[in-house]
Amino acid sequence: LKKVKFLAELEDDGLLIKIADALATLNFNEGEKIINKGDVGEVFYVVKEGRVKVHDIGFGDSQYVDQILGPGDFFGERALLTGEPRAADITAEVASVCLC
Repeated sequence: LKKVKFLAELEDDGLLIKIADALATLNFNEGEKIINKGDVGEVFYVVKEGRVKVHDIGFGDSQYVDQILGPGDFFGERALLTGEPRAADITAEVASVCLC
């Protein structure tokens, strides 16, 4: 978890342990869809192993270039924070492990 940017600054190891204990581990096969654009956002993910592709990214009329995320990167937070539907599809590029 210390590889995750916004958690890296936490100096309280006890808090990191509590966060780690609350997380579930999910395994995704290559090509498996993790998030569908337009779905309700109920889960926040941290990539532990592998690579995921963020694609079909768009908000209203705006479109964005696809992104590749790897270990320590995270996704799914925007929908949780705003209550808006998912703004992109997320697919495992290779076999991947995520924490959520």
